[in-house]
Amino acid sequence: MSPRIVRLLSGRDRRHYVRELRLAEQAHRELPARVEEAYRAAHRLACEEWSVRQFIGGPAEPSPRIADASMHSVGLGQPSQP
Repeated sequence: MSPRIVRLLSGRDRRHYVRELRLAEQAHRELPARVEEAYRAAHRLACEEWSVRQFIGGPAEPSPRIADASMHSVGLGQPSQP
């Protein structure tokens, strides 16, 4: 098959391709926000776990990054920020 010859899609195939392309574009727009939210939740939990571990006298290492700890700043006995 030469590169100039393009196999045409039928109407149903074309509609299916367009629908799938739109779904992929929508997912591409929404995923970064969901990833950021999951990232923040994971680091918040890591900071809270480290704080509890320090309270009960556990080891200090591994500790969360300072940026994560200051961003969430949830200590033991403090209400967590939503």
